[in-house]
Amino acid sequence: MSDEIKKIASLSRQTLTDSITKQVRYPRSLLFSLALVTFFALSVFIVKPNLVITFEDVEGEEIEGDEDFAEKFGPITIALLVGFVLPFIIWTYFREIIQYLLLKIYSRNKTDITDTEQQKLLAKESRNSYFLIRKLLINVHTIGGISACLLVILHMMGLFPNHDGLSFFFSWIAMLSGIYLASAGILLRFRFKSHLPITQRTSKIGRAIHLQLIITLIGALGIVLHLASR
Repeated sequence: MSDEIKKIASLSRQTLTDSITKQVRYPRSLLFSLALVTFFALSVFIVKPNLVITFEDVEGEEIEGDEDFAEKFGPITIALLVGFVLPFIIWTYFREIIQYLLLKIYSRNKTDITDTEQQKLLAKESRNSYFLIRKLLINVHTIGGISACLLVILHMMGLFPNHDGLSFFFSWIAMLSGIYLASAGILLRFRFKSHLPITQRTSKIGRAIHLQLIITLIGALGIVLHLASR
């Protein structure tokens, strides 16, 4: 048991190192993103559009959006982020640990795994299982991310018609950070059939932006502060 704990601890250190490396792999994109998030924060004081949302009742009369109705989008958005978006992030960042645990599961009922070919076969099976689940999670991640962005926009439009207070300020940062990451994720997910340099460059930019964990943390902090300041 102690050897397994040491192995998981070693993989955890490697995971942390790889995560930090990913964040500094594209320094210009990271600095650009941080500058853009700063602009997001300041833009709330510059641009204040009318975000009042209206609905039509069954008789065709236009009625003003109800704050209670708009507030319901908040918990749904958080549920989407936790249940749909977060699992893929965890699955990706903890890849080495998960693959190791899958390998232990596959080899648990094997009495003799000293054979090299059998070890390779078990490693292949665990790797295939990892990527099979990853393929499912990335689709769930994409659907959840886009849905969360749409719902948080509706949430803000109905809940903050007067653009007032710290609660709106923090949610403004969280919303724009999320839209920024989601837009980059769409670029990353889109499979270009063309091999033109401009399409390859676009995909690379999308990856550089979408992998920036610090922007995700800023958005998550915005949500927490939004809830705390209400």
